[in-house]
Amino acid sequence: MNFSLKGTRERKLELKKLREQDEEERKKVLDIEEEKLAAERRREQIEKAKQLQYYETDRVRTFHVKFLYFLLFKVSFYTFF
Repeated sequence: MNFSLKGTRERKLELKKLREQDEEERKKVLDIEEEKLAAERRREQIEKAKQLQYYETDRVRTFHVKFLYFLLFKVSFYTFF
């Protein structure tokens, strides 16, 4: 009887170790996926920041102002005649 209890305990410990290893593997996979998502979000934020910086350059701002004046005069011209 003593031997069967010892064997049962050892088997339970082995099963527990296997479950823990499986759980650890799942956590590793989830961590890798989350790292990929975080890297993608960082890349998108960097691209957005670069785009905003580009739109704030004098050359682009001047172009937008001139383009808006063009649209304003175009609309004014067609409504006048």
